[in-house]
Amino acid sequence: MEAEKSLARFQAASEFETGPTLRFGFDHLDRLIGGLNSGQTVFLHGSSRCLTLSEILCVRVQLKHCFGGLDSKAMFIDAGNMFDPYFITEYTAEHHPELLDEVLDKILVLRTFTCHHLTTFIAKNLQKEIHRHNVKLIVISDMVTPYCDPDIDLHEGLDLLKVSLNYLTSTVGFERVATLLTSIRRTPQRHLLAVKSRMDVVARIEDDEEYLLRVVLEKHPNPTMKEVRIKEEVWA
Repeated sequence: MEAEKSLARFQAASEFETGPTLRFGFDHLDRLIGGLNSGQTVFLHGSSRCLTLSEILCVRVQLKHCFGGLDSKAMFIDAGNMFDPYFITEYTAEHHPELLDEVLDKILVLRTFTCHHLTTFIAKNLQKEIHRHNVKLIVISDMVTPYCDPDIDLHEGLDLLKVSLNYLTSTVGFERVATLLTSIRRTPQRHLLAVKSRMDVVARIEDDEEYLLRVVLEKHPNPTMKEVRIKEEVWA
């Protein structure tokens, strides 16, 4: 009798090495968070600057390893309908002009308009798309918003959010993909706690004053600092 085909997928131990780290490009912020490592999940919340930082990472991931990138495309899941290609083009032209010709072509954008669409994609399609495009960075922008839709029962939305997060953390951990989640709009505390409890690193972003950003570390496996302030021309 022919042995039943195994569904188990083994990985070489070398696949679990940390590998290169993706940097934000701000020295203080990179020291606070430590950059993004393969398989790590980072959650930024509290300010529209979270979007800016996520789009900067989508550019910087295309840099070579020696310059703080991963030499890879980025997957940007736009749950809040906020993706700004004009900012990306302007930022790239000023800071990384060598990437300008292909920078937008290497950012794969998916707009998800409902929490059901987002949950289905994460649960059924995310892993296949990671393999298909060989991406090393996933951004889910304003992830919590679809699960707070007034047309959806609050408890149902929270349950679906937890399902999505469980699939997400399992997939990116297995595939060793750096992942950044953001939350910009005001959301219920229970939803935020659901996200925070499943992330490796959590930081709150605050607009302290004009062009000055305050980043407060809320969760980290190896914290060395509590907060930093960033003042850079890029915020202008």
